[in-house]
This record gives sequence, structure tokens and C-alpha cells, in this order.
Amino acid sequence: MNFISMDLEWNNAYVPSEERLMNIAIAVGAVKMDEDFNIIDTFFTYIRPAHRYKLRNDVKTLTGITPEMLNGGITYKNTVKALCKFVEPDDILLFWGGSDMAVLIENCHAYLHTDKVPFVNQFIDIMAYCNTKLKIPKNHQLSLTAIAEKLGVNIDNINAHDALDDSLMAAGCLQAIEDKSDLMSKLVICDDEYYARRNFRKRKITNPSDPLITPELMTVNCPICHTPLIRKDSFRVNNYNIFAKHHCTSCKKDYFVGFVFTETYDGVKRYMTIRSWKNPENKNEE
Repeated sequence: MNFISMDLEWNNAYVPSEERLMNIAIAVGAVKMDEDFNIIDTFFTYIRPAHRYKLRNDVKTLTGITPEMLNGGITYKNTVKALCKFVEPDDILLFWGGSDMAVLIENCHAYLHTDKVPFVNQFIDIMAYCNTKLKIPKNHQLSLTAIAEKLGVNIDNINAHDALDDSLMAAGCLQAIEDKSDLMSKLVICDDEYYARRNFRKRKITNPSDPLITPELMTVNCPICHTPLIRKDSFRVNNYNIFAKHHCTSCKKDYFVGFVFTETYDGVKRYMTIRSWKNPENKNEE
């Protein structure tokens, strides 16, 4: 088993087969490490476009990649074939955040007609891992370069936003963490359930009669005495909000109750707002 730090660069452009804008992978770099986190191999390629698109100016400026470089690369299909040889089935991929895996899935769907990434059987988000180790708040995320500097990683001669150099820098961050005993607890297995959950499309439910909205989800208790409220009129819908007037038989108070229902992979999630008829104060319940 080896650890493989991988980074992608991509360009947002229109893809005719998908009939939408998407993030097209344009370069991939990878650094293979053994179980002791010693670097034993590297991988890099530019990805030749499968169709005509414009390389965004900000992407060219950020990455230094030009159309000529891409035209000298290999196709996405051949990139995946090469990575299937570079990555062994039991290797663990290391990504800096969740974007790269999302781009791989998106590109595999568009160019290979599969929703699975053939060479990724398991992975760890080492950005989240490093942030946890450094006790960095979730609302104060730092860049890869900033994390590397905090960990004392030598980034001389490293070009940020170069796929291979970013892979080397991310690998260096992991190497710099002394106690990695909890690393495997962050492992994500890419089984059928992972892809089913990942590819599930959430949706708002705006029909009060939708069979997914069970009576339990419509149950509302009085915020004062906790007696179940009685609905006094028909539900109305405004955008995603389903609402109606409710009444507490114990407190003799009227309330406007609003729901927002979201269908997720794990079931229907409810967001509820109660507004007193006389008191404008809101009470929210997840």
C-alpha cells in the first residue's frame, strides 16, 4: 500500500456533450509515497482537450498553462489509463480538499461515461486533516502554501498552482506532521454507497401532498406548552416555503407555521419557522 498525493488544475468551460459549463481537467500531478511517507515516484501530464474551448485568462495567469501545452498532452481517457497503472488498487489517494475528487467524477462522467473514478478506491482529505492537526477553525481555512509555511515545509522552487508542485507541497505537509496515528480514521472508501450519496441530487419539496412528507414531519408543538398544534387552514406555498395558520388549544394562541423540506440521500430534512400571531419573535427548529 502506498500513499499518493494528487492535484488537478482545471478550466471552467462549456462541454457540448453535457450541455453545460463544467470544470474540465487540464493537468494532473501525483506524488507516490511508501508507508513511511518517503517519495518513491511522481506522475504528471497535461490533458489534451476533447473538444474546442477557450482557456480562461485567469487560469492561464494562475497556472501558467497555455493552449500549446494542452495540445501537447494526452486525452483524458489516456490520462485515466496511465493513472490506473500508476495507482495500485490498495493505494490511498490524498487530496487537498474535496474539489479534485469532484472534478474527477465530473470528467469521468463526461468523457468516460461512468460516474466512478477507476483509479480511486479510497482517499483522505489531507486539507481537512492538516487543518484539524493545526487547530485551524473551519471558518478560517488557509491556502496550501500557508499551511506548508506553518508546518515548516520547504517550498523553495515550488510553483503554486502547478499540479505536480502542489502534490509535492501537500505531501510535504503530511510528512511534516509528526503524529499521524489517526490518519487512517479519515479514510473514505469509494464503494457503491459513496457514489450513490455523492451523486444524489438534493431537491426542495414544495407539494404539501408529496408522499415523502410524512405526518410526523408536519407535527408542530406549541413553543410555550408543547401541546401539538392544530392546523386551522390549508397549506399555501411561496417559493420553497409551505405554511399555514396553526392553533394551540391549551394556550389559545394562533401561530403561522412555515416549513422548508429538502429531500436528501438520508431522507427528508425539515426546517421550521414558528411566528406568533401577536408576537413577531421567530422560533426556528431544525
